[in-house]
Amino acid sequence: MRTRTRRLGRHARVGGALPLLGLVVSLACGPRTLPPLGEALVVVDTDGAVPRVVSRLRIDTYAADGAWLDARETALPDVRDWPASFSVQAKDDTRVREVLVRVRGFGERTRTYRGAARLVLGGVDTTPPQEPEPSLAIDRLVRLRLVPGERGRAVVVLRSACAGVPSELGEGGAKGRTCVVPSGSEDGRMEDVGALALEPTMDVPRESLVGTAARTPCPAPSDASRVCLEGSSFVLGRDEVAVVPDPRLPLSPERVVRVTSFVMDRDEVTVARYREALARGFVAPEPVGATEGPLGDTAATTCSFSTAPLGRESFGLSCVPWATARAFCRDAGGDLPTEAEWEYAATSANRPGKVEFPWGDDTPTCADAIYGRLPLAGFPGACEATSGRGPRPVDDGGAGSRDLTPGGVRGLAGGLGEWTRDAPSRYDGPCWSGARAADPSCEGDATSPHVVRGGAWAGTPISLRGTGRLEGTQPSAFVGFRCVYRGPR
Repeated sequence: MRTRTRRLGRHARVGGALPLLGLVVSLACGPRTLPPLGEALVVVDTDGAVPRVVSRLRIDTYAADGAWLDARETALPDVRDWPASFSVQAKDDTRVREVLVRVRGFGERTRTYRGAARLVLGGVDTTPPQEPEPSLAIDRLVRLRLVPGERGRAVVVLRSACAGVPSELGEGGAKGRTCVVPSGSEDGRMEDVGALALEPTMDVPRESLVGTAARTPCPAPSDASRVCLEGSSFVLGRDEVAVVPDPRLPLSPERVVRVTSFVMDRDEVTVARYREALARGFVAPEPVGATEGPLGDTAATTCSFSTAPLGRESFGLSCVPWATARAFCRDAGGDLPTEAEWEYAATSANRPGKVEFPWGDDTPTCADAIYGRLPLAGFPGACEATSGRGPRPVDDGGAGSRDLTPGGVRGLAGGLGEWTRDAPSRYDGPCWSGARAADPSCEGDATSPHVVRGGAWAGTPISLRGTGRLEGTQPSAFVGFRCVYRGPR
């Protein structure tokens, strides 16, 4: 068997034909003369982001009793490849046949096949050695009823809400179970697999649902200091076993989540903006640390705020307690971002894929972001010699000029680390394991530690990665914040 993919305008069909113990899975492109057999045209679409969440399709076919008949995989990394389609035909024109078709959309992550079932064709074991990583795949199992002489279409939508939920194959003729998203719901649930009714057409829809998961109307920013990030699905975390910013908060296991559209501050909250809020009557629950004079050479003498203006009004506000940061955002009509919102903005929003840094995957240089500007462990900062020492304004047009996302959010890699709404929790812990895939959050109370995202002016290159996580407990000269908004202000 040879599998190939061809683009046909707005959708793809996978080529090849194979007799399968009384079935024919026909994935050929172009017109053909059809025998009087039962046939189902299976159209596969997804609301997941392509190629960020889904770039490959795995198709497995089973007899009604669960016997494995066929397995094939194809790359569909372009949004123009969707919807994809293939045909399943009954080889026997004398009786009704039922077949189970399992379709999995996934990215590049696979694992060694762990199942007990084997795929044997012509006496040869052709079991694929790899299978899609279950925690990241969107998995759907359907049952097709093929009636001699009847043809029809079955549309299968791989919903992001079902990512990470494996289908359960029935044994010995059992129905099997699969994840579906009921009408009007945002969450998937497991249901028995019944026969999927065929529509009386063989047309492939021209419009695709790709990227529509969590795509809600974008709230209008109130001014140019805010930008709207259109929602979508993405992979939260990183498959990482090397050095991480905080060993207490590993970056794996990854999971597919959905973030609905939101507005985010273009820059970190500045000293000037905080001072304006105080003048309007904002009352901070906890005071912001201050440096009443020129900034020094240590963390203790580099808080950006001062009682009276000292020329640092365009610096990001640092030495701010988490409770004060959140109260400020709520007073402004928003909130602190969740970890998912923050990581989505830094790595995935307005992009087809996911990147390491706001500018892409290039290794950071001192011109890319504001970092490495303070001695660490007795050694000069990585960027002191070329960029100087200490923090810089959020709108510095020199250093940090590439620290800008396609959506227009600035300073997510360097400048200041940023408070998020979430309390520290391992991705394999009970909170994240039980969190909803739509706008997930693991909030704590005001007295608990909270997660800090992004690198700071004194940080190292690894701290600039958009997936990095740090546990923050106290106000710091290296930590500030920005706000997000879910509606107009």
